[in-house]
Amino acid sequence: MIKFKKKGIFLSQEKEPALSRDLISFINPSTISYESWEPIMADGNSFKDKLTVDQLIEICRRAEIIDDRDGQPLHRKLASAKKSNYKSIWGDAIDDEPYISSRINPLLKKSGQAIGGLKILSDVMNISNICFCTYKNMYDLNSKIPSKIGDIELKKISGKYPVEQIISKDIERESLLIGIGALIHLYRAVTMGIPQTTCFVTVAGDCIGNPVNLEVSIGMTVMQVLEKCGTIKEPTHIIIGGAMNGLCVLDPENTIVKSDTKGIIALRDNKKEQDLSCIGCGKCIDVCPLGLNPMVLYKSIKHKRYDNIKMLDVQYCTGCSTCSYICPSKLDLSHTIYNQKLNIKKQNEHNEDCQQEVKLSNNVDGIKENKQTKIQNSKKQSEFVKNVAKNEKIEKSNLKEIKEEKLYIQNEDNIVQKEVADKPIETNNSQEVKKEKQSVQKQQTKKTNNVSSNNTNRSKKNKRNNKGNKKVKKEVKKNESNPS
Repeated sequence: MIKFKKKGIFLSQEKEPALSRDLISFINPSTISYESWEPIMADGNSFKDKLTVDQLIEICRRAEIIDDRDGQPLHRKLASAKKSNYKSIWGDAIDDEPYISSRINPLLKKSGQAIGGLKILSDVMNISNICFCTYKNMYDLNSKIPSKIGDIELKKISGKYPVEQIISKDIERESLLIGIGALIHLYRAVTMGIPQTTCFVTVAGDCIGNPVNLEVSIGMTVMQVLEKCGTIKEPTHIIIGGAMNGLCVLDPENTIVKSDTKGIIALRDNKKEQDLSCIGCGKCIDVCPLGLNPMVLYKSIKHKRYDNIKMLDVQYCTGCSTCSYICPSKLDLSHTIYNQKLNIKKQNEHNEDCQQEVKLSNNVDGIKENKQTKIQNSKKQSEFVKNVAKNEKIEKSNLKEIKEEKLYIQNEDNIVQKEVADKPIETNNSQEVKKEKQSVQKQQTKKTNNVSSNNTNRSKKNKRNNKGNKKVKKEVKKNESNPS
């Protein structure tokens, strides 16, 4: 026996007479026709050489098996278990809520199929440590719960409700937990080649004339199931799921049974509805399995003090309903707190979506800016290239002009020299000849000075153009290095 000494509450189970009665099939004829496949028979008592893990996952996917323990598809759980290093496999038959016995009853009445499904998992996944587990604190039973199912140990777990949520944290770290219904449907899918078309449901409550566990076809309505068992008085509440955290059915004729439905409970409340306020007894704080403060959380939600709600760790609420069960004022604590948790979760998801949209829009704007900067850079580069070409043309024209002026000066010098040479040399006029030579030299120096001044002016203009081009180059480089 395994004990869990944590907060919670001991509930009156009221599982009889449904637990001790036989499991009855209630099949819809329209679900009999289905697509089957070739069954796989064991080699002796083992499936090791007949199936691989991937083949077993594909069979579970094709059979559409849903784990009745947590409502997850079995093929996804096995795919994640393939990557984990589990040391054991547990067949979960823990029914710790009042009236519900939809797992322990099929374990006792269809033990051969439950054992077969557990052994298939053990052989294919190569995990030899296997067992079943159930809830110990079930009193006033008409039948005794055995310590073994076939040759497999049945561990009895003791503790306060919600025990199943507690073992999910403590045992599931090293063990793979699979519901009994999923094990039975796994055995049928492998050895019979049929998919899951039914689920195991407990029909009970003070309005039910014949409380019993049924194997019901998926898709049948709640009203059809109630008519099968019969009602002795008109129920004020019809609950689908568990007695503690199930949902109240408003339209039983249109509400259908799903693959993870574990109970249909019909109750009649003869008490007048009370609208009392919190008396501050603190019982909800004592029984909360996660150590939350439902009293302060409830008041904060009613007064819309959202900062306090986040500080009080509302995100850890599991909706187990122990606080609502123990409350003497009959306040709807669990439903109010759990709904607020879901609302906060939706708001956070919405905020995350909005942030992602803003990021995407910012990225789009950034891309547009980058495109614009690239276009501007390309324009500046084209302008720079044009300016360089213009400067080259100007330099070429300046060189041509300089050459022409030099040629012109040389021609004039030659003409002057010829004129001087052609004149007769007279001794008396030697001074006049000297004066003419000096005047010619002065004219030549003036022309050379004019040419040099023109060259300096042109060089200054070229320098200015080069400086402008360098500035354009620097701006282009800066824009390329900082494209944002």
